[in-house]
Amino acid sequence: MREPSKKDLKTLEWLLKRFDASEEWCEPYFDRAQRHYKLYRFGSGVSEADWPYVNRTRSRDILAFVEDTTALMVQTLFAQIPFFATEPRETEILTLKKEGIDPIKLADQVSKVLHHQVSHEDVEFFEEMIDFYKGGAMLGNSYLGVYPKWDRDGRYRLPLLKTHDFWNVLPIAGARRVTKSKGVFVREFMSVEDVQTLGKKGIFKNANKVRSPNESSSDNKWHERLLQDCGITAFEVDPDNVETIHYLSGGHVISFADRGVILRDSRGDVETPYPYDMPVVQYKYMPLPLEFFAMGIPEVLEHLQEDKNLIRSARRDNIDLVIQQIIKARQGADINYDLMNYSPGAIWPLENLNDVEPLVVPDVTQSSYQEEAQREHDMENALSFFGYARGMTPQHQEQPTTVMKLQQASMNRLDLAVKMAEFTTLQNIATRVVLLNRRYMEKDDWEAIVGEPDAGFYRLSEEQIRRFFMFKPMGSSVTHIKELRQQQIQAAMDMTVSIPPEATMSAHTPFKVDLFELLTTAYDAIDIKNADRILRKLSPEEVQGMQKQQQKEAFIKDLVVELETKEKKMETHKLLAETVKSYTGAVEDIATAYAKVKDVGVDIDANKIKAYEAKIKKMAAGRPSLGGGNGGATTT
Repeated sequence: MREPSKKDLKTLEWLLKRFDASEEWCEPYFDRAQRHYKLYRFGSGVSEADWPYVNRTRSRDILAFVEDTTALMVQTLFAQIPFFATEPRETEILTLKKEGIDPIKLADQVSKVLHHQVSHEDVEFFEEMIDFYKGGAMLGNSYLGVYPKWDRDGRYRLPLLKTHDFWNVLPIAGARRVTKSKGVFVREFMSVEDVQTLGKKGIFKNANKVRSPNESSSDNKWHERLLQDCGITAFEVDPDNVETIHYLSGGHVISFADRGVILRDSRGDVETPYPYDMPVVQYKYMPLPLEFFAMGIPEVLEHLQEDKNLIRSARRDNIDLVIQQIIKARQGADINYDLMNYSPGAIWPLENLNDVEPLVVPDVTQSSYQEEAQREHDMENALSFFGYARGMTPQHQEQPTTVMKLQQASMNRLDLAVKMAEFTTLQNIATRVVLLNRRYMEKDDWEAIVGEPDAGFYRLSEEQIRRFFMFKPMGSSVTHIKELRQQQIQAAMDMTVSIPPEATMSAHTPFKVDLFELLTTAYDAIDIKNADRILRKLSPEEVQGMQKQQQKEAFIKDLVVELETKEKKMETHKLLAETVKSYTGAVEDIATAYAKVKDVGVDIDANKIKAYEAKIKKMAAGRPSLGGGNGGATTT
């Protein structure tokens, strides 16, 4: 290893002193995590030499709790597709409109590109999320890096999501969390070929100085002195792998190999390699106030599981002693021990039957079962994760509603963990991916994904995107129980559909109901995965055709109504005409009869004649009008 320049040597000394302090600060947590990993993987962290019993049984409660917790969290967080939604921040919508940008349309485009990227099989988003959250449940902390990834043609299209090992992330000593740390060391082991490949791509500048084939032992004297000056005495170079450490701080990265070669230093670049301060996202399963390292499930259940292992092992030893009893033999008796075998039908030749007698060992299996049941209850109580929430059969009969309420009540602590995962890790991951798109994705690639011209994404700066938009996960943190979730969706649909249209416009804030989104959410809640085929979005041409058809149907409907109205008016006119005719005929008949009576000189009472005249006048004046002037009667 050749001696670097004075500038690089000074940088190395500064980095190694910080790294040594971080490694020393993290060492007790790393040692404890190794024991916790053994509890998860093997069921016990006690060595064989320290085990007090002949039999050794291992309970797998910690493994079961970790797997159940991971499954419930992942299924809850990613229960809805797409996984993320983009919403404009209300206080900035007007600002966007002043710039001529439609914030709703732009948010839809951002969501579409984000979903395209995280659902791509090359990103392996789901696999990384399982490792991410399972690592947190196991060891308390877990870390996921969000980095840019370039294709063979040198274009950025997909992000690189990489889960880091618990033992390979070292913060500056005393940090509370990654986002509050001045810097973070991320360690990885690479082959010499990989380092040289990155050197050819221009990412690493001193790749040829790593493992030079012509170097001699005298070339490494400076390196030994450097490590001693920095307090590092236990480091040995791995002959097969190159230890590469990346120091991340303020959006910059300094990479060095084998603690002696500076591979990359972005502090001199015009632009930081990342559009955010820290590419590493941290998840804490059970955080402790003001502490960097959180608690995982093995740390909570360690003593309870080891105690349960002891109880089971002691019970097995007790069973063996009851079945194969200890034999007490009189000292000095002439006994051939080779002939004394424990087997059905065995014969023991003895001169004196009192020479041998068994040692009676009481059976304690019943009390051990009670102790074991108590330990299981203590485990569930420590995690607030009871059998109802894990789908286990209840000890006694309960009503279905009671079981569902107990399930929901037992998940309060896990719901808190889900909310923390939603509003911290997932939001940070989505924000980092969107910012990478703004800096590195070409505009034509963006428009190819959204299928339309850019709505203003490339007119906004990275800082404006952070300010104007919020990226939130679509998973529900209300409950993981599918039946309750379906009931909630059904109640929401019933309430939404029952709202009259006029009420939406007369409200203090007018609104409209998007039935497409409502039905999509309902179908997803009842596990209908082909909702995109059932509810198919129409193309602009299809929408225009349907609008023309609706206008045509509305015109025909109005025409039919108009014709029906005219037909009714004609019938009315006809009836009125017949009525007028009948009135006219009656008046004429009465007038004729009156004239005849007068002609023949019949003596008629004057009062009757006057009554007839008044009746005729009244009938003539009350004839219905067919549109004549001034309300006067007209005849047909």
